[in-house]
Amino acid sequence: MRCPRDGSKLKKIGISYVCQRCSYKIIQPEKKIYPELNRTILVPEGISWDDFTLTDCSESGGVISLDTGKTEGTIVSPQMANLNRNEDTEMWHDITKILFRRLTGDKKDGRVRIHASNDGATTWLRVKDDGQEWNLQYGQEGDFGGKAQSKYDDLRIKFTLYRTNISDTSPTITNFTIEHNYVQESRKTKERQNLNEILLGG
Repeated sequence: MRCPRDGSKLKKIGISYVCQRCSYKIIQPEKKIYPELNRTILVPEGISWDDFTLTDCSESGGVISLDTGKTEGTIVSPQMANLNRNEDTEMWHDITKILFRRLTGDKKDGRVRIHASNDGATTWLRVKDDGQEWNLQYGQEGDFGGKAQSKYDDLRIKFTLYRTNISDTSPTITNFTIEHNYVQESRKTKERQNLNEILLGG
């Protein structure tokens, strides 16, 4: 197995494969703690930083940081999965769990908060890159007690960079890898989506 960044051979350390030249690290597929997380997304190897929406942040040399004079900025991903419907059922797959397998950056004099959304950036949930699986909003439909979220199939990630003073060194983000699951979309969710499209004229 080779590093996707520089092509060097990865070294097996514990349950991981590690690049000796950079910080790239990946769990051995046969040693995965969460086998249901069967999809992997690499940024910027798979999705370019050019596809992200940057607000008061900029990318330079592959590194994202706050713009000069700014104390807060956001980095929002495009849709990261589920770009095509299932050919047989015409349904999407729901995404209900994610895990950060890698996040390379530096907090420096600031901090970074991470949020994930499985409904196209309508509902955000704060998550962490702590090697743990995070459950996203799912299955709480209901006319009274539920949140009536209309879909769970549009995965997006948001980073918010902070620093106290503009003179502080900005936190940075260089790359990240996430893993997520795929759950067959429920008919109930699909019916709700269709109704919303009709009501909104979509």
